Amino acid sequence: SKMRGCPPLASSETLYGNSLGNLETKKQRKMKMMTWEQFKRLDPECKNVEIRRMLPMISNMSENISTINKDMNFAHGRLEELRNNLENNRKSNTKQESYQSQTQETDESSFLSSSIHLTSDRAVPDPVVISKSRMMSKRVKLNVGGIRHEVMWKILENVPESRLGLLTKTKTHEEIMKICDDYSLVDNEYFFDRHARSFNTILNFYRTGKLHLADEMCILAFRKDLEYWLIDEDWIDQCCKEKYIGKREGVMEEMEIVVAGLQTEAEEDFGTGKFAKHQKMLWDFIEHSESSKAAEIVSVMSTVFVGISIVGMTVNTLEALQYADIDGNPVENPILGLIETLSIAWFSLEYLLRFAGAPEKGKFVKDGMNIIDVVSILPFFLDLFFLQAGVEDEGQTAKP
Repeated sequence: SKMRGCPPLASSETLYGNSLGNLETKKQRKMKMMTWEQFKRLDPECKNVEIRRMLPMISNMSENISTINKDMNFAHGRLEELRNNLENNRKSNTKQESYQSQTQETDESSFLSSSIHLTSDRAVPDPVVISKSRMMSKRVKLNVGGIRHEVMWKILENVPESRLGLLTKTKTHEEIMKICDDYSLVDNEYFFDRHARSFNTILNFYRTGKLHLADEMCILAFRKDLEYWLIDEDWIDQCCKEKYIGKREGVMEEMEIVVAGLQTEAEEDFGTGKFAKHQKMLWDFIEHSESSKAAEIVSVMSTVFVGISIVGMTVNTLEALQYADIDGNPVENPILGLIETLSIAWFSLEYLLRFAGAPEKGKFVKDGMNIIDVVSILPFFLDLFFLQAGVEDEGQTAKP
């Protein structure tokens, strides 16, 4: 009664979607199911009947799916096992290759290390070891005063006669030690115990072929660095050459003046007497015009008096400016005589002050220039004290 109104036994319209279902075999019918659209057209009771009819088929399918799942799990396990085996083989090969590579590098490093690490505490390396270390690297580390620079070997060959150019030609330990202060073949490093103030400029010269002067650099220090690296001053580029020469000459002149002053100060020993300080002040005031403004004024006045004295003596020889006494005898021009007297007075005062301030009186008196000063002053006083006195005596004798 429950199945009343339902298609009997899932007919071709219900369970099977083919109108020729009665012609198909029973096996073929079991292999087919109605479509979803057909199933939706059934009423609820028929749907329940159809579901109960399908349960045995679903049971068979679940068993098949379970079997397939087991087979897939077994296959997956085998694949995992194969993959793990391949991975283990690959790791084993990698470890073996890495071990062989490390062994080879260790052997080479041990070979070099056993030959030399630092020349200060290791044996002298063989020329073959030095040559092999150069072949292992196209670059070299230059340690200048603790600052490392890395450069290509071939760059240093651009200036073959320089210190670094000669380094590229070294083949023995002795040749290397003539160029640098220390080196390590293992680190491929050469040490120069030198200030690195100008090395960037010098290294740039190897790269570009142009040597420039840094503005903030001491010109004498740069010159010393060029001498150390065996680079001639003529390599300085034209844009910097004139500036370099001008600065060099200016500094040299200043140094010569300073050295001369230091030598003079070293020679001038005023002792430790009571008046030593005043004696030095007097000596600087008269002798060293650069010591103060007043000393410079005194030096200028001395030069002026020398010029006036020379002009006065020259003019005094002119007949037009000569005077005659009442007897018609030629006498000295009073104006020129006054000028000469003032000049001699200044020279005498200057000489006495210089003598008083001189640290070594004997050396002062024997000095050639001071002897000339005395000879130029002495005739005036001889004429003043002896010749004029003789003339006066003759005049008094002639009056009676």
